[in-house]
Amino acid sequence: MIKGQTDLKGTFACVAQVGNSGADRIGEALAAAVYSNVNAPGGCNDGFLRDDALLMVTLISNTYDYDSKGTPGSWAASVLKAKHDDPESIVMFSILDAMAECHPADRTCPMVKMFPYHLRVDRDEQDYGPFFDQASDLVDVACADFVPPG
Repeated sequence: MIKGQTDLKGTFACVAQVGNSGADRIGEALAAAVYSNVNAPGGCNDGFLRDDALLMVTLISNTYDYDSKGTPGSWAASVLKAKHDDPESIVMFSILDAMAECHPADRTCPMVKMFPYHLRVDRDEQDYGPFFDQASDLVDVACADFVPPG
């Protein structure tokens, strides 16, 4: 969305659904959001994935991912492919579960932990504000070392 957008309502309606599949398909929604044709030239999310920028992924859910097609590894591979296989150009922020070890039912946790810049927060926290600040700090750290491809 840019200043002077001619169809702001339509553009927002499209991008607001990118990566939002509902139910408990978090991994599948993430893979679709970075791999989908909505990011292609002329797509409603054209220009979102840029070579000169980090990608910050924010996952928020109140349930584990039971039904996504694929595996934590395949979802991570989709995100990595979107960023030229550079894990350091991606920041993962997950609000779901923050146990020291991944809950056996939490299929997104192992994927989030595959990235060097990640933050996991328990969904039962009373205030997410401080954690969004921590995620922003993590972006600053990743940005300091980021070298665009090419």
